[in-house]
Amino acid sequence: MKKLKLLCGILFLAIAGCQDIEEDNFLDLDLNPVSVVNETLKFQSVEDYESFLGSTEDFEIPEFSSFRMNIDWEFILNSEILRLSNSEYRIKEFEDSKLLDILDKDGFIIIGEYLIYLNFDEEKAYVTKNLTLKDQISQKELSNEEILIFDFDEDVLEILFESSYNPIEVESSNGEVTAMDDPNARILASCPGLYPIGSPFPPMIGDGCDDRKCEWTTIYPEGDYTFKAEAMHAYQAAAIYFRLKSEVSQYRRLHQNPYVAHGDSPMTITYWGTLTPRNRQTETRSGCWDSCQGCWPPPANTQKIQKVHYEAGRRLTQYNLYGIFDVFLGGGNYGSGYLDVFQLENRN
Repeated sequence: MKKLKLLCGILFLAIAGCQDIEEDNFLDLDLNPVSVVNETLKFQSVEDYESFLGSTEDFEIPEFSSFRMNIDWEFILNSEILRLSNSEYRIKEFEDSKLLDILDKDGFIIIGEYLIYLNFDEEKAYVTKNLTLKDQISQKELSNEEILIFDFDEDVLEILFESSYNPIEVESSNGEVTAMDDPNARILASCPGLYPIGSPFPPMIGDGCDDRKCEWTTIYPEGDYTFKAEAMHAYQAAAIYFRLKSEVSQYRRLHQNPYVAHGDSPMTITYWGTLTPRNRQTETRSGCWDSCQGCWPPPANTQKIQKVHYEAGRRLTQYNLYGIFDVFLGGGNYGSGYLDVFQLENRN
């Protein structure tokens, strides 16, 4: 009888131990900020999602088939714009963003209790709490009243998670001149030694600019080659992802062959300005930049440099961004080369 009681006691402890392990595993899964649900990445909360976008360190993402992995990048990156569909053109704009690493192969993501699909072709976001509607959304069967439709410019996460976004009173300048509006800020924020006090400013480029993007292309032929530099300030919106950046890239081509990434001399961007996230205080930005922040794949700084001024799930209501771009094209074995220094402004 004693042996039987002892055996039962051991069995009881074993069962209790298994239950504790199962409960611990369940809790660990529930507390994990990122997981994979039916091949789609899920952020447990909008706060976890914002934390990922705002992180400057590697954020642990489970293995899954991402949107980036399923794109024909060789075609998109090496094709002229006129050969790209609207969807491919929009995807190219986000090529080096965190967004493409967290969308699944079809363009879905789960944040909190919401399944979200980004349609780059129509620049729409389809949202539902009913995860069983995933196939219908993929096939653009959108008549179900449980499916909500938003434009890329809308602040979708604030609409869905209103209680999680606590508004903060925004301080207004009431039209007064701030430090970033002062022309001297262009000198104070510049790269050391490039623009000493009293030096003239590079010309301001106004063509090719609107409230979303300001861009400029320089073409310089030398010898058998043609060199090209493309620079821009760009504000990008994708419903749950918003980014403001400055970038400049260099290319060359032999005769009439396609352009390829190339550059022999480092480039720099001197930037300054202000930005205001929705329901937040105005922030200032200024500095000198000569590397490629967040670029994928990572290029040499003679080929492309990029500065990300803002990257979050909340849209900007105001931005006022200036930049001086220093680019040297050609030179070396090709000839004397050409230094192009110009200024771009982007504001809304």
